[in-house]
Amino acid sequence: MTQEIERAGFSPAFTPAVIECDFDGMRARLAEMIEPYSGLDERALATLDVKEAKRCRADLNRIIKSVEDGRKAVKRAYNDPLKAFEEEVREVLAPAIEARDAIDAHVKGIEDAERAKLREGLANSYYDYAPALVEAVPFERIVEPQWLNKSFGAVKACEAMYAKVDAIAGDWDALKKLDLPCYAEAEREFFRTLSLQSAIDRANACEAERKSIEAVRRQVDANREAQGAEKDEARAPYRIDIDLTEGERARLLAFIKDNEIGANRRIGRRA
Repeated sequence: MTQEIERAGFSPAFTPAVIECDFDGMRARLAEMIEPYSGLDERALATLDVKEAKRCRADLNRIIKSVEDGRKAVKRAYNDPLKAFEEEVREVLAPAIEARDAIDAHVKGIEDAERAKLREGLANSYYDYAPALVEAVPFERIVEPQWLNKSFGAVKACEAMYAKVDAIAGDWDALKKLDLPCYAEAEREFFRTLSLQSAIDRANACEAERKSIEAVRRQVDANREAQGAEKDEARAPYRIDIDLTEGERARLLAFIKDNEIGANRRIGRRA
């Protein structure tokens, strides 16, 4: 690396900066300035009202700001030569970076073309190897990014693809042999996720839903039969003597009608 730098003529000369400051004197002066505010405990702070506390805080902020302003001024003066140096270096390097980027784009273009060619070859091999799966499982769903890396190798990529296809086909055959309820739902879930377990879980969930709906249906039917039995039960005449106002009589009659109680209903005055 050193040789490349020397060949490029990059040999900057600089003298490390030394920043001097009388920190001991600074500490002494600051200690004197903040002495009235140092070591305040909770009892001492409790004696300050809000106005006085804000005044003390403002005094301390002015002291801190004066020191911070000086520090920032030194930092700017220290960094200005470095900033100018870095800008000049970037300008000098611009042609080299431009050339590097052009070559990099050329290399990436070649590599992209190689990956596209490998992808096309793998896709054709997939169509030939598993035509029964192609419609349900397009090539885009099984291809792995590492298969298209040059370092992975075309032969290894093809073998990995065959192994994945065999695993999918094996799980599909296993699913068919499980005699699951809601098989159509399970199969759709399998080809959606390519997961045998997900397909089994979906079949079980579907069956649980079916049983739940069937239980509700049976309950509804039972309720209807019970209501029908009540309607078909033999009726006998009953007489109830009760003193009512006209309003109460109307409400009672409405209640009986609304609830379909009895037949041949007559509610009138006693003779």
